[in-house]
Amino acid sequence: MVAAVSPANGATNVDKTANVTASFSAGFDDLVTQIPTEFTLGDSSGNTVNGTATFDDMTNVATFTPAMNLGVLKTYTGTLSANITHSGGTAISQYNWSFTTREGAWGIDENIENDGFSDFSDPQVARSNNGDGMAIWMSISGSTFMVHYNKYTGSSGTWGAFQMLESYTNNPVTDLRVDMDNNGNAMAVWSVDPPGGGNFDLVASYYNGTSWDALPTKFDAGTGVASDPQFAFDGSGNAIAVWIQDSNVYANRYTGTWGTAVPIDADGVAIADPSVTPQLALFDNGNAIAVWAQEDSVSAGVYIIYASHYDVGSGNWSVTPIALGNTATGSIPQIAVGNGGDAIAVWLQGTGPYGTYAAVYDGSTWGSPEELDNDAHISTIP
Repeated sequence: MVAAVSPANGATNVDKTANVTASFSAGFDDLVTQIPTEFTLGDSSGNTVNGTATFDDMTNVATFTPAMNLGVLKTYTGTLSANITHSGGTAISQYNWSFTTREGAWGIDENIENDGFSDFSDPQVARSNNGDGMAIWMSISGSTFMVHYNKYTGSSGTWGAFQMLESYTNNPVTDLRVDMDNNGNAMAVWSVDPPGGGNFDLVASYYNGTSWDALPTKFDAGTGVASDPQFAFDGSGNAIAVWIQDSNVYANRYTGTWGTAVPIDADGVAIADPSVTPQLALFDNGNAIAVWAQEDSVSAGVYIIYASHYDVGSGNWSVTPIALGNTATGSIPQIAVGNGGDAIAVWLQGTGPYGTYAAVYDGSTWGSPEELDNDAHISTIP
């Protein structure tokens, strides 16, 4: 039978690097072939932790070694299945126990660029579920604009050497963004003023875990200044980007290659009712919600908060207002989504002082906006 486990059942503040062990009583000394498949670890979201289970027949101790550090403040459950049998042939009852990891702690800061250039801007960073990370930033030397990157390897806890991703002469770069999927792949997006100037193009480069695309891909609508990009990966490694172009919100989807950019805001007409400050969140299944502020077609200078929902099954976007402006303009919306298809949007609204408002999406409809602060003080940038 199971004599002891570590971490103990109900333990808290467990180190993220801890191995999980179970000690067996006498008679369980032939589990070398059973334990690798019958000793598992899972998290509270139902995900199985990747790792290796072994058995020491000298000590009667089974050890599960996670492939990477455990998460911060997460509850895990160890399971010894009922397929484990005593040397006499008697099966044990399935044995489960749970513990919770400790809060994280910041390490010592370190220089990850060291490229000798004096002008840097727009640093961005992303983290993958496999523990790896990716940082990108812009360096400037005279009239040369460079996009640099550095990769963090989670298994070793180390940064690599900084590398050049792309370089432009006399073509300014702005609006850098980066994200990573669940498997350690990455995408970098930025806006660049092409030769001749006048318009900024949106381009993207994909990192396959080893190398970046040979050349970045232009994925915007083709004409007009493209700016303020936002993008994210879904659970399958596909991505969606939204941005402002010709005063409209545009979107494009990446599934190994980029599709066609389409307007997703309330009018789709350049300049007519300008849109600003788009934000985006993706569900694991590929659905998405984008939010932005768009000028009211009736009341000039008053902005309405809109949401557009992307359905991965049909490939279509559908737009709806979250909060009508009336005489109190809405601005700077933010969006977050949950695993159940729900979402919350927050934004500023008012003519001064501004209040912070929120609306909840239950998976089918948006609820009524609610003021969160209600204290007569001025709110800024939720």
